[in-house]
Amino acid sequence: MIYNAKNIKDLTEADGGIFKCTSLLDAYKFTERLSLSHYENFPVGSILIPKQFRKHIYTIYSFARIADDISDENYSFSTQQKFDLLHNIQNLLLNPSLSNSSNPIFLALNNTIQELSIPILPFEKLMTAFLMDVQFQQPEKIEELINYCYYSANPIGELVLRTFGEFNKETNTYSDYICTGLQLTNFWQDLSVDLGNNRQYIPKSYLDKYQIDDLLRCTNNIKIQNCLDELYFLTNELFDRGEFLVKLLRNKRLKLEIRATLAGGRMILKQSMNLKTEIFVKRPKLLKSDLFKIFLKTIFG
Repeated sequence: MIYNAKNIKDLTEADGGIFKCTSLLDAYKFTERLSLSHYENFPVGSILIPKQFRKHIYTIYSFARIADDISDENYSFSTQQKFDLLHNIQNLLLNPSLSNSSNPIFLALNNTIQELSIPILPFEKLMTAFLMDVQFQQPEKIEELINYCYYSANPIGELVLRTFGEFNKETNTYSDYICTGLQLTNFWQDLSVDLGNNRQYIPKSYLDKYQIDDLLRCTNNIKIQNCLDELYFLTNELFDRGEFLVKLLRNKRLKLEIRATLAGGRMILKQSMNLKTEIFVKRPKLLKSDLFKIFLKTIFG
C-alpha cells in the first residue's frame, strides 16, 4: 500500500477519510494489508503467529506505522503539521468513542485493546517517541539513545507479550533487551539514509572518544571503524541478554517468532558490520535467501 500525504491525513481523522469503514472485519483486513505491504527486518504477524492473534499484531503495527511515517518519513509536512497530525492520533487513542465509527485503524485497535485488556500506557509511550522524532536532536550519550528506545521500541515487545498473555515483569525485562537491540540495529542499518536527512544517531560522546569531529568528512577509517565496532558490540550484547526470553515463554509459536525476530536482527547487524565504513553509503537489507537462513535458524537453532 503506497500512501501520499492526503492518505496519511485521512488515517488520522475520526471518520478515516477515503478509508472509512464500519465493519470490524474490514477494519482488520485493512490493517493486515497495511502491515504486509511494508518492509521490516523482523516478521510482522508471520505464519508463526497463531491466526487468532495475527489480526491484533497487524493492528498494533498499523497504529505504529502510520504515526512513525508522520514523524519520520518525507511527506512534505511542516513541523507544525506533524505535531497536529500526531496529536490527532493521540486524541483518537485516548478518546476511543471518537473513532468507533469508521477509521479502520482505530476501529480495529479499540477492539484489540478491549478484547485483550491491554492498558493504554504502552501506546502512550510510542506516541512520546513519535513526538520526539519530530524535533530530532543528536544524543549526547548512549543513555539518551537507550532512553529513546524505552519509548520507541520496548512498548512493541510489551504489546506482543500482552497479546499472547505472556507479559510479566521478568519476560518484559528480557523483551526490552531485544527491542532495544533491534532499534539500535535499525539505527546502524540506516546510517547512510539518516545522515543524508541530518539525523545523527551515533552519540556525541562516542565521536569525542574516538576523536571524530565530523563523521562525513573524517578520513581516518580506523577511528570510524573502532567507533562502529563498539556500538555493534553493545547492540549484540543486548541480543545476547534478551535471548533468555525464549526460555521463559510458554507459547511454542511465540518462542519461534521471537527466535525469528532475533535471527533477523542479528543478521542485519552482521551485514552492517561486514560493510565496515561502506555502511555510510550502503544500506544492508535482508534478501529472500537471508529469510530462508532465518527460517532454518528458527527451526533448528
